[in-house]
Order: sequence, then C-alpha cells, then structure tokens
Amino acid sequence: MAAGNVGAATTMAWDRAAIIERLGLYPWLADEHRKFDKYTPKLRWGDLTATNATFCTVNYFDIHVQRPDFELLVPDYPGAVGGGVGPYSDGQTSTCAYGLGRFTQDAMDFMVEAAFGEGGHMQAIGEQTRHTFSNFVFTSQAASSAQTLNYNVVERFVDGVAVDGSNFLYRIDWAKQDGVWKLAELRGVVYGHNVYGLAPSLDTFLSFQEYIAAWTPGGSVVPGVGRGVDIDASPLVSRVPPAVQVADTTEQLTMLWDRLEVEDKTNLYGRLMDNHNLHCEVDGFCFGDLFADGAYICSVEHMNVSQPFPLWSQIYPGAPPINGKPVGGMACNSSLGSNAQEVITSMTEAEYGTGGVYQSEGHQPRHTVNNFVVTKQGHSHMTTQHYQVRVRDTACPALRRPSHVHVYVCACGCDAWRGAAGISAHTRGGGARCACPWCGARPSRGGGL
Repeated sequence: MAAGNVGAATTMAWDRAAIIERLGLYPWLADEHRKFDKYTPKLRWGDLTATNATFCTVNYFDIHVQRPDFELLVPDYPGAVGGGVGPYSDGQTSTCAYGLGRFTQDAMDFMVEAAFGEGGHMQAIGEQTRHTFSNFVFTSQAASSAQTLNYNVVERFVDGVAVDGSNFLYRIDWAKQDGVWKLAELRGVVYGHNVYGLAPSLDTFLSFQEYIAAWTPGGSVVPGVGRGVDIDASPLVSRVPPAVQVADTTEQLTMLWDRLEVEDKTNLYGRLMDNHNLHCEVDGFCFGDLFADGAYICSVEHMNVSQPFPLWSQIYPGAPPINGKPVGGMACNSSLGSNAQEVITSMTEAEYGTGGVYQSEGHQPRHTVNNFVVTKQGHSHMTTQHYQVRVRDTACPALRRPSHVHVYVCACGCDAWRGAAGISAHTRGGGARCACPWCGARPSRGGGL
C-alpha cells in the first residue's frame, strides 16, 4: 500500500473489520442454525465459505510432541478429518477434501446442520452449543486475500447447566469474491474436550448433574431487546453497512471510528461491573453511564433446546412470556427516562459493589464479551449483538460454572456513543446453578447482569 493512499487504507481497514465480523458470524450461524434455517431466505453457515473451500482438523493431545504445522494440515495430512457432506459432493466424503466445487456451500452447511441444526446431533442429546471465538490475529492481508488465527472454545449446556467444552486453534485463509469475504481454507488443531469427551449423552451428563445437585440452589434469569436489523447475521452480504458504502471517505472513516468506539464501550460492560468497587466507588466511572436516557435492560430465560429461540422483538418491558418464561429484570422499565443511569448503577452496586451480593459470598465475577457483530449502522444509530460469558471465582479453585448470556444492544449516538436504547438477551445456562464443590461455596442467588 503506497504511503499516503488514504482511500486504499480506508478500504483495507473496512476489509479487516468485515473479516472480524465474519469470524463472529461463524458461532452465530452454527449455534443458532435451527433459527436461521427458518428465515426466508435462509441464513446458512455454509454461505460463509468460498467455492472449493476445505475444512480440516487434527487432534493434538500429546504436548510432548510438536504441534502439527498449519502449512502441512491439508486434506492428505495423516489424521486430518472433516465433517460429513451428505449427498453434496463429486465423490468426496468429507469437508477435508479438494474439489467440492459447486457443492461447497451445501456440503459445508450439511456438516453444520447435522451437528447443530433442527433434529441434529446436539439437539437430539439435549445440548445447546456456544462457540466462542477470541484472540484474533491477522498474519497477512492484501486486497483480495487474508489469513487469520483465532481460538475457538465450544461450551455445551444441558438443561441450562454448563458443561466444560472443547478447545480449538484455527487458521483461516480468506478470499474476497464479488466484494464479499469468504472462508477459503480452515485448518484447525483440536486441543481436547471435557472429561466426558466430545458431546456427552444426556444420560452421562445427568449423572454429573445429580452429583452437583447438593450445590445447586435453583433457578436463574439473565438480560436482552428488539430486533430491527439491517444486514442481520447474514453471511451472504458485505459486512460493510449500506450507509457506509455510499458515503464519502471522510464519512466512512468517521463511521469506522464510531464502530470501534461502540465495540470499546461494549467491552467496558464487564470491566465496570466486575470492578464496581474500584471504578464507580473510587474513580467515578460507573456502569450506568454507558447507557442513554430512557435505556432499559430486559431478559428472558431460554434453556430448552426443543423450543424456538426467542426473537429480539419479543423482549421488551411489559412483554408477554416467551415459551412460558417471563420477560423481566430489575431495569426492564421503559419509563426510566433521565434516571436510567442512576437506576442501572444502583442495580449494579447491589450485585457487584462493596457489600453487594457477590462480595458477601466471596465471589469475584468476570464478564467476558465476545463474538461482536454489527447488524445495523447509520450515522447516529447502531445495533450490535454479542455473546457474554460470566465466570465467578472464589478463594478456592474457579467455579468454572459460566452463565452464558446472549446479548443484543441498540446504541444511540450523540457527542459520545452511549448504550442502549435497550439491551435484551436470553440466558444459555449457569446462574444459580453454579457452585464450588471443592470448598462448598454457594451463591445465594442467580440471574442478574
């Protein structure tokens, strides 16, 4: 890239942002395949991939030998495997094969549907998955190609209780086709699974659930709101919003920085809550100040994989129950007005502040926000969605019983981007079911932010 070429720099910056979002779309389109498969048109995981893409993984369980080199991890590498392709092939039997050609997208989506789709393996054994992508690194980037590295941690939930999952390292080669970035090659290293192995049966897990029953006080609810999307979670379109595509270079740069600011503020969510006694009580940086006047936070529980996913448009103050579960929360109130910041900060203080619930139980919470996706962006309005994992630590070993919250945020802009005309979410598990069997510590309540 020539020095001083602002246009090329802007294009490549947006290319990078688009690739990062596609990394975020991978979990959404896999974990919620049952929902997106009912859209018209369908939003398919397979459409993230380029024609003739390959998807290969290899196990790496013995740390006394060197990890397989990514350059060697191709379809004929010893031990390399892929997912099934069903009837979509020219003789290939898995996604770890060359020459899928015109069948590529159908074959890739078949692999994901068989695992995570309606009637797929995970639903059949009562498990809801959550893929968490993190630690993105670009090893190369050009005008029409790029290469990235990322971690992938897959958690699984049974009846709302988290099971430790699986861990992967991915290298992905990307190709820009017709203005849209596509996954051309995925080479993955499998580091291992939980003590029950990959996707344990419901019976196997229930025995574990009975074991921890003495430490599960019961029940949990967490946060989420409205839908109103533009490009949604679609892998079929460019992740550069239409408003950006028609803007001049100056406006494009402004909107790119707007996006980065909103992502930063989303990441502040956990820091300001987890460290309330430091930031709000000492520095004066309070969680509630992330929110706009009139903001609210509503949530609904979703733990039964046989039921449809809640829609964002169904989650709002005063909404009727969804799948028999109430929509609510301590700040699920549309009339907070200019008191929204104070109300939300007070609610946070009661949970995470000095003398709050978590401190009184000896717990240090850690909220992890990831898989950030922008579904709509204009000059002064933005809609985002992300995963959230909450882990609680005590003086004994980490509880390692994460609540997994799936959050959708509407951010309204003025001089500074401030969160949410509304936050909505549905929980994937954890909450009051958490416990620390090593030392007998028990949370007194679940739910919350």
